[in-house]
Amino acid sequence: MIDSWSQEERLRHELETLRRRNALLKVEAGRLRAVFNNAQDCVFIKDLDRTYIQVNRAMELFLGRPAGEILGKRLDELDERGLSDQSDDDDRRVLSGEVVETIRKTNWQGRERVFHLIKFPWREESGRVAGICGIMRDVSQLSQAQKALRKSEAHLRALVQGTGDAIITLNSERIITDCNPAFLTQFGYKREEVIGASARIMHPSRQSYEEFGQAAYPDMIAGGLWRGEWLYQGADGRLFPMETVLSELSGSGREGEIYVAVMRDISQRKAAENLLTASEHRFRELFDNMFSGVAVYEAVNQGEEFIFKDMNRTALAMYGLEKEQILGRPVREVFPGVEDLGLFQVFQAVWRDGRPRKHPATFYKDGLIGQWVENYVYKLPSGEVVAIFEDMSKRRQDEEDLRWESQVNAALAGLTHALIAHQPDIKSLAGQVLEYAKELTQSRHGYVSYIDPQSREMLSHTLANMSQEDCGLPDQMKATAFKLGPEGRYPGLWGHSLNSGESFYVSDPAGHPSAKGLPQGHIPIADFLSVPVLFAGELVGQISLANSRDGYNQRHVRAVEQLAEVYALALHRIRSEERRGQLEIQLRQAHKMEALGTLAGGIAHDFNNILAAVLGYAELIADDLPKDHSCQADLANLVKAGQRAKNLVRQILGFSRQGEQELRPLRLEPVVRESLELLRATLPATISIRAQLEPLAGMVRADPTMIHQIIMNLCSNAAYAMHALGGLLEVRLEREVLDEEAAANFAELEPGAYQVIRVADTGHGMDAATLDRIFEPFFTTKETGQGTGMGLAVAHGIVKSMRGAILVRSEVGRGSEFWVYLPETACRAEEAGRLGLEQMPRGRERVLFVDDEKALAELGGRILGRLGYTVTALSDSHQALELFKREPGAFDLVVTDQTMPGLTGLQLAREMLAIDPHLPIILCTGHSEQVSEEIARRVGIRRFLLKPLSVTKLAQVVRQLLDQVAAEPAGGDHPPAGEGLQ
Repeated sequence: MIDSWSQEERLRHELETLRRRNALLKVEAGRLRAVFNNAQDCVFIKDLDRTYIQVNRAMELFLGRPAGEILGKRLDELDERGLSDQSDDDDRRVLSGEVVETIRKTNWQGRERVFHLIKFPWREESGRVAGICGIMRDVSQLSQAQKALRKSEAHLRALVQGTGDAIITLNSERIITDCNPAFLTQFGYKREEVIGASARIMHPSRQSYEEFGQAAYPDMIAGGLWRGEWLYQGADGRLFPMETVLSELSGSGREGEIYVAVMRDISQRKAAENLLTASEHRFRELFDNMFSGVAVYEAVNQGEEFIFKDMNRTALAMYGLEKEQILGRPVREVFPGVEDLGLFQVFQAVWRDGRPRKHPATFYKDGLIGQWVENYVYKLPSGEVVAIFEDMSKRRQDEEDLRWESQVNAALAGLTHALIAHQPDIKSLAGQVLEYAKELTQSRHGYVSYIDPQSREMLSHTLANMSQEDCGLPDQMKATAFKLGPEGRYPGLWGHSLNSGESFYVSDPAGHPSAKGLPQGHIPIADFLSVPVLFAGELVGQISLANSRDGYNQRHVRAVEQLAEVYALALHRIRSEERRGQLEIQLRQAHKMEALGTLAGGIAHDFNNILAAVLGYAELIADDLPKDHSCQADLANLVKAGQRAKNLVRQILGFSRQGEQELRPLRLEPVVRESLELLRATLPATISIRAQLEPLAGMVRADPTMIHQIIMNLCSNAAYAMHALGGLLEVRLEREVLDEEAAANFAELEPGAYQVIRVADTGHGMDAATLDRIFEPFFTTKETGQGTGMGLAVAHGIVKSMRGAILVRSEVGRGSEFWVYLPETACRAEEAGRLGLEQMPRGRERVLFVDDEKALAELGGRILGRLGYTVTALSDSHQALELFKREPGAFDLVVTDQTMPGLTGLQLAREMLAIDPHLPIILCTGHSEQVSEEIARRVGIRRFLLKPLSVTKLAQVVRQLLDQVAAEPAGGDHPPAGEGLQ
């Protein structure tokens, strides 16, 4: 089509040339005539009647007539092919001034001909149309070519449009000028997005676009074609490889379209190639990484020889070979013993008949190798023979190891079952462990022992297993103790594993550095194995064996270590059960003591109130009588008796842990030493005292009187146990740090540092029944009149009040030993002082005194009244509160008891302080466990006194508190609640 249009343009140009020739016809008539006559195209001229007035030779040939027969005639007179009708119409249009261009088809000389005809007016100089000029060219061949071209173009376009390859055309700027549907489908664009766009849209990056230009265009320009693979990107960001052919586009007829690129998606091919590569790699990896060795052989000389074609890594490693050492070499050269093994004959048989064969495990040996090997041989379709083989030496060893592990596991299972099904003691447990250990190691002798946690001695109940006929050891050694040496290490060969904490075995026991020789009569020891028994890193026992049938090895050590682990767990379980029993006893004792303490505390509280009235009124009577009155001596004796009763109450409260003592940082060594000096004078000469009282750096929070009571009670109890035969009383002062495990042995103690008072005697000791009751009040084994049974109970209560604990151990006939654990404090020692007697301070303030005991309320009122105060004494706490609510400003101070019906002292204080937060209040109690200083401080109470109250103490505290309140800024905040509690 493009060529036909080019021809038309050329014909128009020639027509114009003819017109110019007509204009110059007169000038160039001769030359034009020559051109006219010799033109290849048919040229003719008609007059106004459409008759031919001039034709050239080409026209004569076309019409098949000479010029003489043509001139003067019209076409319809000459036409033999039916062209006149169309010609007449064309002529009329030309005569009207048009130029007519048309294509005429006709049959000529037996075939269809096609003519290109141009007719135009012939004008005179005046411009009038004088005739018709025509030019006709035979374009039959051109028409056929054009028809063929159009058909070819149609076929090509159909091919381009229908192909699965993406096709684009580009100009010199790499701008896309056209594309086929496959391109749009492949890249995911619309046509309007592609035409006129840069080829950059096909590339995932600018770098890819530029690298393509650098790689493809120079080669394409130089050779006319570039072929290669490239990774492109679609509109959705998907990447895909395409095989690309880039070439120059020639003769397109479209301006600027100079390159064509044909691209084929090779993703599937690449995937297939990758899959094939991966498959080959996978099978190579499988081949090389098989646990079995694999060798591939090629048969030569009709199976007379087999040479190596390949061998996997497992096989190469099995024999320490490199692949280059074996490829192409005969198998009998590499493995000389292959024929003796019988494997070479198997190769030949498999190669001949193609049936796979298994060659059973057989021992292969040559100058370098000795192993059990099993082969499986088969033939490949290629004719190659493959042998898959395994080194059975390890399997045979594994089978032996498995048999051994089964024995060990059976022993462990049997031992564990025995432990779960029964509650064995240490002796029977050790016997079971020894029997299993001897059976596993084929030992004739041995022992299983445990470490006493207190003495660290090694105790064994199993030496009897060293039979009498083999061992001359005396019978009493059936249960014996292996003691620590003087340097704190276990002596001899048996002690080596205990000292090092590591297992060992030796085939020459006498030559071992730790060997000390054997006692007389001991069986000979040919070899020896010893394993320490550890639990959580702590040495708890030992398993030792001697005289194995085949000698010991590391496997025996591991087996016995496994038995040792079970034995350690069992020991821990037994000791935990014992410890739990001890703790349960301690807990029951603590509950019993708690109940007795509560009872004693209640009794002491009531007795305090009675005692307070007795002492208070005695002091008032003594104050009323003249100093020289005869009753003054009786009253003094009465006060002394009351003071003794007061001390008895303090003992009861100390036992019940309800007493209030003045606790302060205290060094124990001076107080204990002073107590022993006082005690020495009271003990008979048959009792010796050995004191080891090293000064300790730390201190405890205690009252010196409390420590005196503890020492005196414990030592008096020890002295009584030795009074008949005499003995040794030992008192030691030590420091001990309890970790969590050690503290767990005591129900009351927390981990930390403690100072320990140890009191031991060599008396008659106590049985278990006595030990269960020694801390009960009024329990005593002494004869009537020789003891109250309060000594140990009071000591127990004091220690508990200091957050400590007492541990006792005693055996009948072997004496008793007490350990008193007192927690250390980080506080520094304070100077202790006592207020001396002084003139009672007086005042005139208003005081509200409340106590549910009428006698005590009246007594408090009389005492303070005599000191000048205006006192309102009430025995009803509700009445006191109502009075205060009516007149909150009527009182400068309130003194109240704690334990009262209705409202307690704390409740009364809360109600009053809610009305007047600055009101000073003194709280009195004889039962301090019901209320503490901390509780009183939080409520807002200023002072805290213990009953029974002395006149002097009450007078001093009342005056001090009133003076303190008076010194506070008016309307200001009073000191923190509870400050200065006493």
